[in-house]
Amino acid sequence: MPTPNDVITQALKHVDYREGPNNDTVFNRRFGRIPGYPADGYGYPWCQSFQSIIFKDAGMRPDADYPWTAACASATQWFTSRGRFDRTPKVGDQALFGTDGGSHVELVIAVFNDGRDIETIGGNTNSGQSANGDGVYRKRYNNWASTTRIHGFGHPAYSATGGGQTTPPNGGQGTKFKVAAGMTLLGIAAALGVPLADLLAANPEIRNPDQITEGQVINVPQKPVQPTPQPTEKPTEKPTPKPTEKPVERPSGDSYTVKRGDTLGVIAKAHGVTLAALLKANPGRFPNPDLIEPGQKVTIPAGNAQKPQAKPSTPKPPTRPATPPTTTESGIYTVKKGDTLSGIARAHHIELPALLAANAGRFPDPDLIFPGQRVFLPVRSKTPNPPAKPKPPVDQRPTPATPPSKQPEPSGGATADSLLPLPLTHAQSSWDFTPEMRENAAIIRQEAHAVFGAGLGDRAAVIGVATAIQESGLKNLRYGDQDSLGLFQQRPSMGWGTVAQVTDPHYAARKFFTTMKELAPGKFGPDYLTKVPLYQVSHIVQLSGSPEAPAKYERAAAQIVAQLAKGGSQ
Repeated sequence: MPTPNDVITQALKHVDYREGPNNDTVFNRRFGRIPGYPADGYGYPWCQSFQSIIFKDAGMRPDADYPWTAACASATQWFTSRGRFDRTPKVGDQALFGTDGGSHVELVIAVFNDGRDIETIGGNTNSGQSANGDGVYRKRYNNWASTTRIHGFGHPAYSATGGGQTTPPNGGQGTKFKVAAGMTLLGIAAALGVPLADLLAANPEIRNPDQITEGQVINVPQKPVQPTPQPTEKPTEKPTPKPTEKPVERPSGDSYTVKRGDTLGVIAKAHGVTLAALLKANPGRFPNPDLIEPGQKVTIPAGNAQKPQAKPSTPKPPTRPATPPTTTESGIYTVKKGDTLSGIARAHHIELPALLAANAGRFPDPDLIFPGQRVFLPVRSKTPNPPAKPKPPVDQRPTPATPPSKQPEPSGGATADSLLPLPLTHAQSSWDFTPEMRENAAIIRQEAHAVFGAGLGDRAAVIGVATAIQESGLKNLRYGDQDSLGLFQQRPSMGWGTVAQVTDPHYAARKFFTTMKELAPGKFGPDYLTKVPLYQVSHIVQLSGSPEAPAKYERAAAQIVAQLAKGGSQ
């Protein structure tokens, strides 16, 4: 008998599918013709026909295990008449929207926070809260009962052991996990409740953990059974300790209430523990470690990182090293353009888990490092000689957490026309650049050069500036649709980064360009910057509900980038 994961697997195959003209889709074509609709009867709303098809493809029996229909109202009636409809979401349910459940439907693929938050995949929708749309999208609804129009949840007739899951798909103590779009190894490790180092050890074939692909299957290490803690001395007695003997270790189970602006990395650092230890102490509680909300409780693991005890005979690096934890001149590496932590580890013949341990707490997101950051390299030599004179410390001036890329040199030859390699595809709109917008445009150009180099950096910057004008008015917004933020309206809940990161213009621009560089060549070929219309390149990153909108700002973007290239401030 099929399980929820079988249906979810089918749904994941279609994420990013887009409809044809007049709602014509492959799902409607497979479901059947309905006279009176456009496209010869196949152009009807397709959110429910999408559900019907994916359930059928998973092996579920139409009208026996789930409603075979193209109408949400009929699906709601099917579930209600069989006592399979209520307000409690479960993985594999159909979430039915509208006052009577007749407006829209999406498949529940994960349930979080005791049922308050859900993740879904739906057809005929978009990336925002609105149900209507142009394709198949993966979405998350936080506090759905008060923020959505969900009427209730229909429970299909899965096998007795297959339904009612409340964890992300494939996320239990199984042996395999299939990577979905937008996932990172850090996020997967948190969702599965296993340490990132253990996940890396179970998948030695992943040579670069900064690059995993949609559909990739990874091994999930079996989570060990936690032994019952054994008391070490007199657990039932409560002797009055001397003032100087007050315990330094943090008791297990101590909790912290999340405040506005917090991130897990910041919380870990404030409590003197590593991010890995914090995630391990909260298994399954933060499926997306980049998304936490005010009021959530975070368990702080036991530890004595607040007052590390010096042990000269055991040169272990402290949890929060203030100085490099090595005695070698090569103990610090400065990140260069294109570096990854795994690449740095390989170049220095170090295991990645060892590199992460030596930099505990310094890289809250190990998938994201920037040029100029310093990486502590663990000592590979034998025990150092105590009598030896200490080497002078390597440059220990503080490095910003998100250092900007090197400012590109002014180029006198760039003109607006030279940055428009293709005929303009849309009528153009002018744009008045305020000092704030001009500064943000300069940051976008700076990061474009860091990713694409001097040759193509300015053309990439035109795409970035035009996109930012459309998304945010070229302003670093602290608000947007759902949790969209910053210059490019990137969403922490969709894996773009933490709130602090996506509202950092340098990070936001860098993330836009690195994502473009990763996705565009596979779709358009290597010359996409100069041979593909701007709005198509922008859309492959943004997946906007209005994909052609940035095109009308292409000339305005080219003009400001040309001014910046000449070093002008007019």
